[in-house]
Amino acid sequence: MSDHKQAAQIYFQEGKLLKQQGELERAAGYFRSAVRLQPDFAAAHNNLGTTLQALGKLDEAVACFQEAIRLKPHLAASYCNLAAVWQMRGEVDAAIAGCLQAIRLQPDFVLAYGNLGKLLVAQGRMEEAERCYQQAIAIKPNWAEAHFQLGNLYWRQKRVEETIACFRAAIRSTPDFAAAYNGLGVALQSRGEMDLAEVTFRKALKLQPDLGEAHANLGTLLEFQGKLEEAFSCMERSLALNPEAIDVFYRFSLLHLRLCDWRGYDEMVRELISRTEAHLNSDKQVGLSPLTLNFFPVPVAVHAAAGTYCAKLLSQSASEDKRRLSQFKSQLKKPSAATPAKLRIGYVSPDFRSHPVGFLIHEIFQHHSRDEFEVYGYYLVDKEDEITASIRAGCDVFVDISRMSSEEAARRIAADGIDILVDLAGYTTHSRPEIFALQPAPIQCIYLGYPDTMGGEFIQYMIGDKWLISEELAGCCAEKVAYLPHGFVASHVEISQKAIARAEFGLPADGAVFCCFNRHEKIDPQVFDVWARILQGVPGSVLWLSESANASNENLRREAVKRGVAENRLVFAKNLPMLEYLARYRLADLFLDTFVYNAGATAAGALQAGVPVLTLPGKTYVSRMGASVCAAALLPEMICSSREEYERRAVHLGNNLDELAAIRRKLAKNSSSAPLFNPRQFVQHLEDAFRNMWDNQKPPETGFLR
Repeated sequence: MSDHKQAAQIYFQEGKLLKQQGELERAAGYFRSAVRLQPDFAAAHNNLGTTLQALGKLDEAVACFQEAIRLKPHLAASYCNLAAVWQMRGEVDAAIAGCLQAIRLQPDFVLAYGNLGKLLVAQGRMEEAERCYQQAIAIKPNWAEAHFQLGNLYWRQKRVEETIACFRAAIRSTPDFAAAYNGLGVALQSRGEMDLAEVTFRKALKLQPDLGEAHANLGTLLEFQGKLEEAFSCMERSLALNPEAIDVFYRFSLLHLRLCDWRGYDEMVRELISRTEAHLNSDKQVGLSPLTLNFFPVPVAVHAAAGTYCAKLLSQSASEDKRRLSQFKSQLKKPSAATPAKLRIGYVSPDFRSHPVGFLIHEIFQHHSRDEFEVYGYYLVDKEDEITASIRAGCDVFVDISRMSSEEAARRIAADGIDILVDLAGYTTHSRPEIFALQPAPIQCIYLGYPDTMGGEFIQYMIGDKWLISEELAGCCAEKVAYLPHGFVASHVEISQKAIARAEFGLPADGAVFCCFNRHEKIDPQVFDVWARILQGVPGSVLWLSESANASNENLRREAVKRGVAENRLVFAKNLPMLEYLARYRLADLFLDTFVYNAGATAAGALQAGVPVLTLPGKTYVSRMGASVCAAALLPEMICSSREEYERRAVHLGNNLDELAAIRRKLAKNSSSAPLFNPRQFVQHLEDAFRNMWDNQKPPETGFLR
C-alpha cells in the first residue's frame, strides 16, 4: 500500500470515529483529506456524503454519492444514501429508483427495504410498502424498526390486531423502543383497553421523557377517563416539547373549555383560527380534529376548509384500497340500473350505545317501512348496553365491524349490497371516515353525529332541515343538502312520573330555576356573561348546571362571583340514569341554551320532559341545533334573533312564571302532535329523502346483486 493510501485510510478511520461521536464538521474534514489523498476511495466519498447530509449540505452530499457510484457502480449503500437525500429534497420518484437499485445490487439490503417502504407509504402505495417491510423482516427478523413501520402502516389501515402484534414484536426486539410503546398504547386504547394503554404510555415516557407525542396521547386517555387536570398537564408538557403540534393545541384548547378555564380566551380563539389557516395553507400531511372548531366562534369558511383538508388526506391514503374495493365491487354488480324492490340503508356509528346520538336515534330503526327498506346497522365499538339492544332489535342486520380493517369493513358493506350508507359519526371520536372514503355504497350521506361538512366527494349528501342548515351555510358545504320538512331528529321517551321535590336537588322552593345541562365545554365567557345578567335581573333565581368531577365547578363559581353573582346561585346536578335525568327536568322552569355550540340531544330531552328551551341561532350547524329542535316542538317563539332579545326574554319569563307556565302547557299539548315527538312520522320523511337520493343518482353506480 502506498504512503498516500495508507494516510487516506488513517484519515478515513479517524473520520468514522469522529462521526460516531457527533463531531460532524471535523469528521467531514478528515473524509475530505482521505479523498484528496486517494481520489478513487469510494467508501470515503460515501461517508463524506452521509456526513454532509447530516449537516444539511444536500447538494454536496449528492455529489459525493454520485462520485462513489461512479467509482464503484455496485456499491448498494451509495444508492440507498443517495435515495435518502432525494427524499429529503422531495424528489420521491428518484428516491424510490435509488432504493430499488440498491436492492437489485444487494437483495438482502434491509435498510433499503425499510427506506423504500416509507417512500411507498408516502405515495399511498400501501400494498407495496407492506411487502417491503415484510421482506425486511424476513431477512432480519429482529429488526425493530421494520416491525414498527409495518405497525404504523397497519394502524393507518385500522388493522388494529396486526398493529398491536407489530408494535409488540418491535418491543421484543428492542425493549427500550419508546415510540413503539407509544404506538402500542394508541392501538390498545382504540380497542378499549384503557388501563393497559395507560401503562404503555407511561412506559414510553419513562424510557423517553421528552417524547411529546406520548405526553399528548396519555393526556387524551386521561381526558377520556375524566381526569382533566392531569390531562391538562400532559398536553401542556407536550406543547412545551413541540409547540407546532396543531393537533395537540386543539386538544389543549378544548381542555380549557372543559375545565371552564377562560384565561386568555380571546387570544386562544385568535390563535386557533390563525394556526388552522396556516396549517391548511401548508403542505403538511397532519390531520386535524375539525370537530374542535365547533366549540369556538370560528368562521364558517374555516370549518369548510378544515373538512376539505381532512377529506383530501383521507382520499389520498385510501386510493389503493379504493382501487381494490372497486375491483371487488365490480364482481357484485349487475349491468342494470333498475331500482331494487327494497332499498338497503346502512347506518354506521360508534354510538349505538348510551350516548347522545344513541339516545336520539335508537327508536328510528324500527319505524322503517319493511315493504320498501332493509335496515343494516354497522357498529364501530365493541361495547353494548340497553341502547345497543334496542337498535339491534330495530335492524334487519346488525354487524360489529369494530375489529375489521377499513377495507374489510368496506368489503362487508359492499357485499351486503347497501344502496345508501349513512355516516352517523363523521370526524368524531371512534369514527371511521376512512371506510366512507373507499365508497363502499353508491350513495353516502352524513347525518346527526357530526355537525359539519365532511368536505369530500365520497359523501354526497348532508341531512338536515332549513333551521339547521341555512341556505348560506349550505353554500359552504361540499355535500348536497337533503332537507327534511320538520326538524333534523325526532324522539319520544316515556318519562317517570315519580314525585320529586326541588329540595332533593338543592334547589330553592320558590324563585325561577334556569337550567343548562350541556357539557361544560359548550359554556364560554360570552354566554356566561349573559347568564350572570339574567340571574341579576331575576331576584331569587338560580342556574342549575351539570356537575363535573374536576375543577370546572369551582371555576364556574369563581367566574360567577367575578360577574357579581353569589356562588350559591349556581347549583350543580349529579349524573343520573337517563330516565331519572329526564324526570329531573320537571323541577326547572326554563332551559337556557348555549350560543356557540347549542344543545342537541340535551334540548330534545328537556322539551320531552316539558321544559321550554330558549335558544339563539348562529351561522354554524352546531349553533342552529336549538332552533331546529324548538321549531320541531312547535315553539318558534323560543327562538331569539339576538343576544339582547335572549337576555331580555329570559329575564321577562323568569319574572313572570305564569307566562312561562302557559308556554309549558302549550309544550305539553304539542307532545301529541309536534314533529319532535313523532319518530314514526320523522322516519317517513327520512325515507322520502332516501328515495330522492336514489332517484337522483347517476346510473353507473346502481344495481348491486341481491
